[in-house]
Amino acid sequence: MMITNTYPKFVHNLIMNYDDEELHRWLIVRHSTFELSADDANKFLQIRSHCTGFNSVDEIAEKSGIDRQNVVEILDALESANIIQSQQLDSSIPSLLCSAASLWRDQLSETYLPNDLLRENLCKNVFHGWILESYHLVKAFPNTLAIAAGSAQGDLGGILLNYAEEEWGHEMFYLNCLIKLGYKCDEVESSTPLVSTQAIIQQMEQLVVHKPEAGLLAATLIEGTDYLSLESFLARMASRYHLPIDSLQPLIEHARIDQELGHHLLADIHRTYFEGIDESNASTILNRLHDIKHAYDVQSMEIKDYYGKLGNYIPRQAITCFSI
Repeated sequence: MMITNTYPKFVHNLIMNYDDEELHRWLIVRHSTFELSADDANKFLQIRSHCTGFNSVDEIAEKSGIDRQNVVEILDALESANIIQSQQLDSSIPSLLCSAASLWRDQLSETYLPNDLLRENLCKNVFHGWILESYHLVKAFPNTLAIAAGSAQGDLGGILLNYAEEEWGHEMFYLNCLIKLGYKCDEVESSTPLVSTQAIIQQMEQLVVHKPEAGLLAATLIEGTDYLSLESFLARMASRYHLPIDSLQPLIEHARIDQELGHHLLADIHRTYFEGIDESNASTILNRLHDIKHAYDVQSMEIKDYYGKLGNYIPRQAITCFSI
C-alpha cells in the first residue's frame, strides 16, 4: 500500500462526459485533465462521496461497497497523480486563486443553462427566462464592484471603480432584447429575480466585502464569453423558437463589447494584489467563488423549473400588500 494519507480527501475535481461519449470520461483538476474509462469513472464517483478527510480507507471501502484492495489501488493511482490533498501548497496564493477562478469558469461553461437549451427540448419561456435573469445579474454587478471599490485600499480602488464604470448600463442590452421579444420596458424593470439569481448577487457582495480584490476573480469567473460562440448559439435559438435574429442582436453586441474590454483578464494582470492574502483568507475566497459557481448551476435548474411551468408569471412579479 503506497497511499500516505489514511484519511484521504481529494483536490477539487469534476467528472465530465463530452458529446455523449459512452466509453470514456474526463477527470478535471486544477493542474491537469485525465481520461478514464466509464467503469473507472464510476468507481471513482462511488468512493468520492466518502473521501471527505473523515473516513479511513476501511470505512471508504465499507460505505462505497467497493472491495478494499480495489479502493487502495484507486487511491494509490490518484495520489500518484496529485489528486489527493496534501498539507503543502504546490503553488503561490495568487496562482491558486487565478487558476481556480479559471477552472470554475471553464466548468461553468460546460454546465450553464445555454448547454441545456441546446440539448433539451425546453420551451421558449425558458430561453426568455435566461435572458430575464441575466438582465438582473448584469444590472446588479456594477453595484457589487462599487462596494468593492469603496473598501479597497490604494490603486485597487481605482481599478475596481473603472471596472464598475465600464459595466454600468449594460443591462440595457438585455432590456432592449426583451423589448424586441415583446416585453414592455416597465414590466421588465419592475420584475423581481428568481431566488437563485438573488443568491448569486448576495454571494458576490459577500465575496468583495470580505476581500475587495476578489472582485477581479469574479471577473475571471463570469466574464470572457466568446461572442462568436454566443452568436452561433443565439442563431440556433432563433431558428428553434421562430424568433427574428435581429431581436437577439443586443446580446451579441454586449458579448462583443465585454470581450473587447478584456475584463476576464483583470485578475491575471493585477495578480500582485493577491500577494498579501494568507492561506485562511485565500480559502475563504475560494470557498465563496466555488459557491457562486454552484449558485449559477442552481439558477439554471430554477430557470427551467419556474419558466418552464405553465401559469407562472413572466416576468416574475414582486409580492406587495395588494397581492395578498
